[in-house]
Amino acid sequence: MTPSQKNQRGSIFVMILLAIVMFSALSYAVLQGSRVGESSLTKEQSKLAAQELISMADSIGTAVNKLRLTGCNETQLNFDTPQTAGIFANAGAPADGSCDIFKTTGGKVNYTAVNPDYQVTGAWEHYWFNSQFIVQDIGTANVDLVLWVVGLKPTVCQEINQMLMGQDPWPESVGTATQDFQGSFASSIADGIGDDVSSIYAGKASGCMDDGSSGNFYKVLIAR
Repeated sequence: MTPSQKNQRGSIFVMILLAIVMFSALSYAVLQGSRVGESSLTKEQSKLAAQELISMADSIGTAVNKLRLTGCNETQLNFDTPQTAGIFANAGAPADGSCDIFKTTGGKVNYTAVNPDYQVTGAWEHYWFNSQFIVQDIGTANVDLVLWVVGLKPTVCQEINQMLMGQDPWPESVGTATQDFQGSFASSIADGIGDDVSSIYAGKASGCMDDGSSGNFYKVLIAR
């Protein structure tokens, strides 16, 4: 083999190696770009996430109202889904599923879990139905039925609050509540939403609170 041939083979080898390196770098960049959940969302992505979450909450709220109008008592409503494994199962709900929010025999809402890309790492990826809070200036002093989506990325929370209230989220201090709705309401109130000094959530049936690290979206389903 002549020196010229050796140089040509060496140049080809370098070109192939360079192509492999460039392809690997491109693949890594594409992969990282698709892993939205591990990075911040763009404003447009946050806005679409907010619209999706509000839309699902509204669908659930509409189903609750419809079932109550057709004869379901508030204590008969069932928010159980296969994904939540009985956490919200209501033993007092009719066996035919007529008061089940997510069954075709009831509210007919097609349940989908919260997209983890919208949440901070480790957040619970389901809608949470709680009966241990009241919302200030909504209904009476009785405990309300409240839907929550917890652990949202701050940008998603910000877009939700802009859509619902026309202003940025506020760091409301809310106590811990443990009563998952299974047909009954807690006798003791965990805390009031909108009862902090200067709170923007007083009298607001829906909004998103943000403590700077994550946001919590709430919607009153039944004001009592």
